[in-house]
Amino acid sequence: MKKFASFVLFLTMAIGASAQCIADFNYNSNNDPTIDFNNNSTPNMYYYWDFGDGNTSSIQDPTHTYASNGTYLVCLVATDSFCTATTCDTLVITNAGGGGNCSVSYSYTSNDPTFTFTANGTGVPPFTYSWDFGDGGSGVGQVNTHTYTANGAYTTCVTLTDANGCSSTYCDSLGAVGVGGGQNCQAYFYSFIDSINPATIWVVDQSQGTNLSYFWDFGDGNTSNQQYPTHTYAQFGSYLLCLTVTDGQCTSTYCDSIAVYQRSNGFTLNIIPSGALGVDENTLEMVNNIYPNPVANEANLTLAASTAMQVDVMIYNVTGQMLAKTQHQLINGTNQLVIPTSNLESGAYLINVLDQTGTSTAITIPFIKR
Repeated sequence: MKKFASFVLFLTMAIGASAQCIADFNYNSNNDPTIDFNNNSTPNMYYYWDFGDGNTSSIQDPTHTYASNGTYLVCLVATDSFCTATTCDTLVITNAGGGGNCSVSYSYTSNDPTFTFTANGTGVPPFTYSWDFGDGGSGVGQVNTHTYTANGAYTTCVTLTDANGCSSTYCDSLGAVGVGGGQNCQAYFYSFIDSINPATIWVVDQSQGTNLSYFWDFGDGNTSNQQYPTHTYAQFGSYLLCLTVTDGQCTSTYCDSIAVYQRSNGFTLNIIPSGALGVDENTLEMVNNIYPNPVANEANLTLAASTAMQVDVMIYNVTGQMLAKTQHQLINGTNQLVIPTSNLESGAYLINVLDQTGTSTAITIPFIKR
């Protein structure tokens, strides 16, 4: 049986500007570790693949062979002069190197900041397990207990090797908040690409705490201890952006990937405080994603508002044409909206939720009409 995975990500351009584009792919892993990738993106664009193992491609429908077992984040960027869209999916390789077929995962229980990890493997026993807890600590064996000494986000990985030499690695992230009697600070940010200048990324700092010190790691060898720095990358591509905040007792770290793939060199990252945009993103947020998805006759949307406000809810097709618009009065708290979709034809759409001023997009949600 063929195994496929597919995810779609939409990038919203400025309303009334150029057409929107879609990045989308699936893959066939029947011949693991050789993977056939199928590009379902908007046609006639420039495509850039990052296979997650250091290799890339600009072929529309590439085939790639992985040298080692493990979990890889595969990303596809579709871009032209007016639009850029990115989508990523996780791929697990189990048949590379040493032959055989093995896999591993793990579960954990928490007495924060102490975690007990239990690996679950398949293959030809006996198995050996090695652990990387993401803070410089390591371990061996199927079950490991590890205590973190600082609050923050960690990526913990386990690698299994079976009797035939087959090797598989699994990684997952967790947060430790119990060091020093509790979490009094929290690092967090979100980012988006400028709708007018796609070589600019805006990063909105939403960290919480008192008298915080900041440390930004831009993922290209450069750092800053300013709260709201500006950084220019010499080359386009994908980078891991990390923020660490501390108040002297509590320390918190948050990381997220950023990516710009343009036909020019470099891009600029601007870090700004929450509320610096036309819309205070804290006043309106998603509680649950749109459901059901795909939709039939109506879409259900749950929004949380920190103040009463009026919003416009608009439906656009992928070419940027507005098809429907409704107005809703939100209360301070959780709001359940029902959006009619019975008149839409089958296909991909975007719902834009705008604040009462109508000056900026607060939330954009992709959905499929079946």
